[in-house]
Amino acid sequence: PYRRYWRARRCGGGHFRVMIVSARFGGKGTMARHRMVYDALGKLMQQEIHAVSITAKTPEENHSS
Repeated sequence: PYRRYWRARRCGGGHFRVMIVSARFGGKGTMARHRMVYDALGKLMQQEIHAVSITAKTPEENHSS
């Protein structure tokens, strides 16, 4: 089990901004983190979501910002 935090804001026209905090991002670079998010969004990326701006942090990174 792990704790995670997810917040999304629709910016119009299928554009979203998401902020995700998860321990699973530990030890991974920005591109790997974004791939994890895209994988989780799956088919939504092909249908409802046109574009997404991603902020992906570990709990430690989120606490220090």
